[in-house]
Amino acid sequence: MFGFQDVMNDFYGYKPKDDAGRAAKMAFQGNMVQSAFDAQQAKEMAYQNQEIATGAMHTAANLELRNQGSIMADEFMYASKFAAVQGEQTRLNIGKQGTEDRLTVGEKGKQDRLGMVTQGEQDRLGIQTTGVETRSNIGAQGEVDVTKIGKSGEEQRAAIGAQGDVDVTKIGASGEEQRAAIGAQGEVDISKIGAQGVIDQANIRTKGETDLANIAATGTEERAGIETSGTEQRKAIETQGGVDLSKISASGTEQRAAIGAQGDVDIGKIRAGGEETRATDISRLQEEGRQKAKTAGRDHQYARSLAQMR
Repeated sequence: MFGFQDVMNDFYGYKPKDDAGRAAKMAFQGNMVQSAFDAQQAKEMAYQNQEIATGAMHTAANLELRNQGSIMADEFMYASKFAAVQGEQTRLNIGKQGTEDRLTVGEKGKQDRLGMVTQGEQDRLGIQTTGVETRSNIGAQGEVDVTKIGKSGEEQRAAIGAQGDVDVTKIGASGEEQRAAIGAQGEVDISKIGAQGVIDQANIRTKGETDLANIAATGTEERAGIETSGTEQRKAIETQGGVDLSKISASGTEQRAAIGAQGDVDIGKIRAGGEETRATDISRLQEEGRQKAKTAGRDHQYARSLAQMR
């Protein structure tokens, strides 16, 4: 560049014979040696300063890392203790809540059972009262029916007697010439009346027996219906009790599972918070180290520039 090499060759090839020329060339050589010495010394000083700065940065980074590690260890220990105390308190609260829930469930079950017993007693008393009233009504109805049947028989017999008296009167008033016919007719009518009385009595007895059988069958069916109703109601109460116990058990299981899941989530959050804090501190230390290394590099570059300028 600018014929520098030619100038250098010409200068190095110049061999002065006078004192001034030799003095000028010796001065150039001296200046060259001084510049090389200064550059070497500056270089050595820059390397020495860089080594010292690097050692100081390493020492500072090591101390900072140790301090941060100690601080993080203390924070982790305090957080662990806090988490342990919090977990213990949470477990105590859960145990207390579980005890209260069990007592509540037990008391509710006790009250439900007492209510069922009371309801059963009231139902049995109601069924007994209904049976007593039904039997009383059936007895009274039977007595009324028997009385009606007896009264009907008496009325029918009285009517038959009155009809006979009327017929006899008619026969007497018809004349002697008709007495034979009337007598024959009277005998026929008497036979008819006797047969009719026998038939009516048989019908009355048959109807009474049928009514009594119907009353007995009705009472049997009603008692069977009452017993069946009581059995079904007791089964329904027992089934409902089983369903309620299953619901209470399932609810307790779900609550315990939810409490356990919440505890796991809280522990995970605490651990994640500790890991995030440690990662943040390590990143910050690494970034500070990189910034210090960049600063040292710039200082080294500046020292080299100064050495070259000399």
